[in-house]
Amino acid sequence: MSQQGCNMTQKAPCVLSEAILDKIMLLFWERGYFNTSIQDLIQATGFNRAALYKTFGGKHGLFIAMLQRFRSRVVEDATKSLIDPAEGMDGIRVFFQQFLNYESNMIATYGCFMVATASNLPSHDPVVVSVVEEFIQHLRGMFYRNLRWQQSEKQLSAEI
Repeated sequence: MSQQGCNMTQKAPCVLSEAILDKIMLLFWERGYFNTSIQDLIQATGFNRAALYKTFGGKHGLFIAMLQRFRSRVVEDATKSLIDPAEGMDGIRVFFQQFLNYESNMIATYGCFMVATASNLPSHDPVVVSVVEEFIQHLRGMFYRNLRWQQSEKQLSAEI
């Protein structure tokens, strides 16, 4: 793979293509943090160790960047049915039904990268905890708004 944009004599960090960033995200997503080595990342990107450390500060920094990428790419797409609270229970139903289509859905195939991270990484890593908690609050808020709309329209009992 080309290291275009990653001349180690430059002061600017490496610029990775979208395709390579997707490969790195998928690698962490499939294997998890602990089962993904620096060597795996070097093979996926074609960059040397120094370039990865210079750009991301190491494996941990790259992992955090991939969690954020997952959130902005995959989560945004997966939660689009929850954006409009007026979709109510229909939006929630669509959200869950999309995971039944294993052939075309990465989350259905690999599970949720955020949930896997929350269950596999030590909770004392404040950066990871912050990213995962922000994700959970975002998702919880979307469900809450949809359910509240259903209640306001008298389509859902107030006890629920």
